[in-house]
Amino acid sequence: MKTKKIELLELFVQQLDMNEEELQNWFNNRSVKPTASAPEPEIIPTPLALVYKKGNDLSILPGLDLNRKDELWGIRLQNGVLIALECGSIPETDWDTVKKHVLALRLNGSTGKMPDYYTILRTWGDNEERLLQKTIKILEKNQINADGYWGSIWCEKEPDESSAYFIYLGTGDVVPTYKNMTKKNDRVAVEF
Repeated sequence: MKTKKIELLELFVQQLDMNEEELQNWFNNRSVKPTASAPEPEIIPTPLALVYKKGNDLSILPGLDLNRKDELWGIRLQNGVLIALECGSIPETDWDTVKKHVLALRLNGSTGKMPDYYTILRTWGDNEERLLQKTIKILEKNQINADGYWGSIWCEKEPDESSAYFIYLGTGDVVPTYKNMTKKNDRVAVEF
């Protein structure tokens, strides 16, 4: 006689389209500890969440995963905008190149876009700068380079065909700039 629990379990397995072998493997391995090839995450908490990049896929963790230092890409600001750890993180930083790069990025299946400067300015200021500096100190303690609260970020909004807005992170100034401009302090930023 089947119980209600068994009927529900069978229905669930059927909806997952699992065969008997997959179900058996899951059942037998659910209490297996991670092996040396899959070490337990060792996460050091940071004031601002950190962004990891594998290919074009981004993930966000509440701290520094020492097992994924080579995947560390950026920092999530309080407003949700993700900024690269360092200025000049891609070879060419004109508006069109940065936009193509940003559009290729994915987070939880969503496509990235250039940030709106209003979003950045919503939390811009001393408190966010302090949180970023504290986060960077933790990274530096672990031999990871990161730029402070500075750099030029291209924004989505275009006042005309040949220019787009730039926000200077250090000052909060929003300035229309020619799209073909490239500077050494350009910093990639993405919003989802």
